[in-house]
Amino acid sequence: MSEKENAVTGHHGHWCLRCGCSDHGGPAGDLGRAVPLFEQTLSDTVRVLGKDHPDTLTARNNLACAYESAGDLGRAVRLFEQTLSDTARVLGKDHPDTLTARNNLACAYESAGDLGRAVPLFEQTLSDTARVLGKDHPDTLTARNNLASAYESAGDLGRAVPLFEQTLSDTARVLGKDHPDTLTARNNLAYAHQSAGDLARAIPLYEQTANARAQLLGEDHPSTLTTRNNLAYAYQSAGDLSRAISLFEQTLSDAVRVLGDNHRLTQAVRCAHLAARALKAVEAATMRGTCTSARGRCVSHGDSC
Repeated sequence: MSEKENAVTGHHGHWCLRCGCSDHGGPAGDLGRAVPLFEQTLSDTVRVLGKDHPDTLTARNNLACAYESAGDLGRAVRLFEQTLSDTARVLGKDHPDTLTARNNLACAYESAGDLGRAVPLFEQTLSDTARVLGKDHPDTLTARNNLASAYESAGDLGRAVPLFEQTLSDTARVLGKDHPDTLTARNNLAYAHQSAGDLARAIPLYEQTANARAQLLGEDHPSTLTTRNNLAYAYQSAGDLSRAISLFEQTLSDAVRVLGDNHRLTQAVRCAHLAARALKAVEAATMRGTCTSARGRCVSHGDSC
């Protein structure tokens, strides 16, 4: 399952897990090359195999994923809608590929901010996937994660947090505690706790996830960099600006080196880093003002200070 990040004021938060999408998380220049290749692949597949062949449906799904990764949500949503309609017609509404297409369309709606469409579609996808594939199937775990993410995006933390907790527990049990999807579930639960203001739970989960991702995926993997950014943001929210700025600086340096200066994660970390430094400057200025005022009172009142 590949992962799609959502940025909120420079903070990469929960992940909408995808089935059947290639990973387009590399440098921004890669997308410029990838989209035309996916377009050519779809055109050739339609010409050789026909518009309703399963490989054509897959090619259409992958092109929609590429459009979404490139930020072209209008074209992505329309192509996901077409893919879902065609897949349901050709393979049936309960076919696993149809469930995947429904999941991906719901993710695209969420990316576009259309939660009114995303949430009901995620709910339907989870219900159908559990019925068809079973409650412990990896695609069911994905659907549960995505519904929790949509609840969180809609501000319904009362439903989001318990569903993220259930997803993490089930994913660790089914796939193992160090599986990439388990680490994603842990990241998402940490984000939900942070959204709810529960930093005492969020920070240890982020720290655990960042360390596990570094060991499993490598220090330079985009998922590791994302969780490190999340952890720095949590430190900032907790008032620990020194640790936040240090971690933002390290993450920004690594993101520029690995992903390039124009990648969306690099840009998000840079914005968060600048915001943290600005807060630190305000804090320092406020402290200087307080000290100056205190010194003035001491001069005025002598030993009574």
